[in-house]
Amino acid sequence: MRVEKHKKEDYRLMVIPREIIDEDLTPCFKLLDKDKDVIRANVNKYLHRKLGINAHSLRYAFITCTLRKGVSPSIIVAITGHKNLT
Repeated sequence: MRVEKHKKEDYRLMVIPREIIDEDLTPCFKLLDKDKDVIRANVNKYLHRKLGINAHSLRYAFITCTLRKGVSPSIIVAITGHKNLT
């Protein structure tokens, strides 16, 4: 899923783990026609209440999962939009 970052026209990829089913995401997608700050706050509130995580946790989970599968760190840096390996 492409997610807009704080800067305009700057996006990052967010991978939704298989454990999160469509029923979990439906309430999130209903929020998308609201103000961006309201969306961010409501999605984080929902993820915390329903799954005990925040949106950034999904990003870390993706990075950890791909590293464990043997994907090169340089590829992960490119996918996640980091500027360097640190």
